[in-house]
Amino acid sequence: MQLIDVALGVILTAVGTVAAALAAFYWAGGGLTLLSFGLFTVGFGLTLLLDADTIAALIGMSTEARRYAFAILGYWFPVPGVMFAEQLRGPG
Repeated sequence: MQLIDVALGVILTAVGTVAAALAAFYWAGGGLTLLSFGLFTVGFGLTLLLDADTIAALIGMSTEARRYAFAILGYWFPVPGVMFAEQLRGPG
């Protein structure tokens, strides 16, 4: 199961990074939508990667540092997700 989480985390982080970079180059039109999608996807991908014990051991992350990272990402990455939903559905 950890292999699936790591693979999905790498894919989501890569897709989100590319989307956020493309938003910087193509800001006219749907730039905010693409940026918010990219930031949300990067946050979710990083959460999946940090959840895997293998990755945490590989980068030498302590248990306390993982808890802080989960707390920061858990409160941070829903914000771009809500921004993305608002861009798609409209305000309200």
